Amino acid sequence: MNRIFFNPHATGHHPGAGIFSAQGARDLRALFSAAPGFAPTPLVRLDAIAAGLGIGEVWAKDERNRFGQGSFKSLGGAYAVVSLAAALLSVPPADIFAGRAPRASRLTVATATAGNHGRAVAFGANLAGARAVVFIYGDVPEAHRNAIRDLGAELVSVPGDYEAACRAAEEACAREGWVLVSDVAAENYTDIPSRIMQGYSVLAAEAMEQGGAFSHVVAQAGVGGLATPVASLFSQVEPPPAIIVVEAANVPCLMESARTGRFTRAATGGTTILNRLDCPTPSSTTWPILRALAQCYAAVDDATATEAMEALAGAGLATTPTGAAGLAGLMALKRGPDSFARLGLTRDSKALIVITEQAL
Repeated sequence: MNRIFFNPHATGHHPGAGIFSAQGARDLRALFSAAPGFAPTPLVRLDAIAAGLGIGEVWAKDERNRFGQGSFKSLGGAYAVVSLAAALLSVPPADIFAGRAPRASRLTVATATAGNHGRAVAFGANLAGARAVVFIYGDVPEAHRNAIRDLGAELVSVPGDYEAACRAAEEACAREGWVLVSDVAAENYTDIPSRIMQGYSVLAAEAMEQGGAFSHVVAQAGVGGLATPVASLFSQVEPPPAIIVVEAANVPCLMESARTGRFTRAATGGTTILNRLDCPTPSSTTWPILRALAQCYAAVDDATATEAMEALAGAGLATTPTGAAGLAGLMALKRGPDSFARLGLTRDSKALIVITEQAL
């Protein structure tokens, strides 16, 4: 069942949002452009979908082929690894992206993954000439495993779930002296997750330049790594759009953290097809920012996510249920008794969603 939470704690500003800026995103985009094959991803107008929802315009930021790596995650994971390698080698990060730096063969990075993040870290390590070890668990699709292997990373299979893989990666890094490249911030571990999120801010800055002003911005969230930089950048424009965060209905950790006002681990309510959003624990740095910036949280069920995926496929934008979660959030709100009215979603509205990953 879909769940909607209108956030009474939203103020529209938070000091933590300041690390994300349009200028910072432009600087990063200039850095990424040194890499062959980098280009802004498309912004696609979805007129039929907008008409079905009764919204004036719906636009989709299509991240399915970012850096040729299948998802938006390559912006963050690659930047984090390249910046680490650049510091080790004492070279500008642009030299690594351009392929004119020495190999960072003394650097080993490790991470846990539900698929896309591990691929992004492996991609960054491949660019830098570093070693990557990716801890992976049973539910991760073989397509993701193969893509990570193809980038030269080593895979370590871990019994259990994503959190078990995270623990295994952390323990290996502590034991072996490797560098953990996780997108989940925790106590005394915030720098690398912040770099990753700064990488993600590039897609929000591109969308602003490509599409102009939006009245509503919808971003899916697992631990909050995408939603936080997107919400932060858009909170700095005038007038700021309404921010809507979309989660999996079985583990809405950000919704619960916003509701309770404290870091909250969501009780897992069964399985979901929203892989890579099924995170019971939020990132420690994201939930306070989103609590301040998001007017609404939508926790979507599998049926709604499937419907959204099929609608996007019909528009020529094949993706996964997770990739379609932003549209699923709008669909869930449409079915709420007064959700559209409370958010001011009308035929005069212009909404932005993000298609985060390619179909498997």
